[in-house]
Amino acid sequence: MLPIVTNTAFPRLTRWGRFALFLVAVWALSGLSPGWAGPLITVELPAVEDSTLRQNAPAGNFSKSGILAVRSHKPGHHDDDDDDKTSGPKNWRSVIRFDLSQLPPNSVVESATLELFMKKAPKKSRTYGVHRLTANWSERFVSWLNRGEGIAWGTAGSDFVATPTASVNTGTKSKVTLSWNVTADVS
Repeated sequence: MLPIVTNTAFPRLTRWGRFALFLVAVWALSGLSPGWAGPLITVELPAVEDSTLRQNAPAGNFSKSGILAVRSHKPGHHDDDDDDKTSGPKNWRSVIRFDLSQLPPNSVVESATLELFMKKAPKKSRTYGVHRLTANWSERFVSWLNRGEGIAWGTAGSDFVATPTASVNTGTKSKVTLSWNVTADVS
């Protein structure tokens, strides 16, 4: 299960455009001497499923929205970056799934990088973390409350490893690609 993107600062809405997982794979070719590895290749895997989970619309499914968004919001706190002036919890998380079965047989992943294109940057730099999900989910039914049809997350908002695999500062420039080293989640 990989990955979930969360914002560890508040508040901010970021809209993601294209995204991909880049893997550098080395694979052993059968019948050759032990220790010999085949050519080093780079594989770009597009996401096969994705969605945004919204705490302020807990039963909503946003997999058809065409964008991914993250936000972390402290209730009662508003600033110039906060598009939504209503009170109450409104954290947003994005979930993304990649099909690793597209890798050649016997592949060994040497490195993996998640790249997301940030269409709109915050006015102040934020730290975004990528976390490994610990439960399966279905794009068709995923929401803040559920990971599948009638199947709740263990914890509302998704089940994920608390410590981020990687974090990155956003900066304040829009229309840039952000990258995370997610090798630990793919190997």
